[in-house]
Amino acid sequence: KNFFEKGDTVFVAGAFATYLHVTATGTYDYADRLGKTASLKGTYWFGELSLFAEWSIHQSTLTATSFAETFVLKGEDVVECIKSSRGCTSMFCEYAKDFVAAMQKTSSKHDDEDQVQQGEVCCKQNQHFRAMYPDLKKKFENIIVYGEDADAVIQADSHTETDSEVVTRKSSLASKTLCRLNSD
Repeated sequence: KNFFEKGDTVFVAGAFATYLHVTATGTYDYADRLGKTASLKGTYWFGELSLFAEWSIHQSTLTATSFAETFVLKGEDVVECIKSSRGCTSMFCEYAKDFVAAMQKTSSKHDDEDQVQQGEVCCKQNQHFRAMYPDLKKKFENIIVYGEDADAVIQADSHTETDSEVVTRKSSLASKTLCRLNSD
């Protein structure tokens, strides 16, 4: 936990990023190396790559414009926290591998916006995340399976079914599909 007064610098562009910085309270001025500036209030994080890489470089400067509080996290601290859980360790390692590989493909290699975008992509492709938050479009109950009963399904779709008809149709199709799979 770190506290900053108005005008204090949280980190400077070009400096080594050794921690993940998370803003907690206060307001900040953000300026990247390309001249983009923004006033920030709320929760933001910077330097995620530092959790997984031996070193990375800040591509921006963050300055407190009011009394502010941030939290920092170092990669070793994350490892210490998750090492006793196989599931957490597996999820973290998969995410770290994907995140570092994704960041190496970006043109900036260290940019804050790239880190946020790649982090979201890598999180959503992580098998543990997908198990906890499945894509509803890919759930079996939302998939229509066409087979030898395709004509019956198409006719059933052409009129409004009652809830019980839908349940009966889906159960019948699922049973027939499973029987076909088991017989193969």
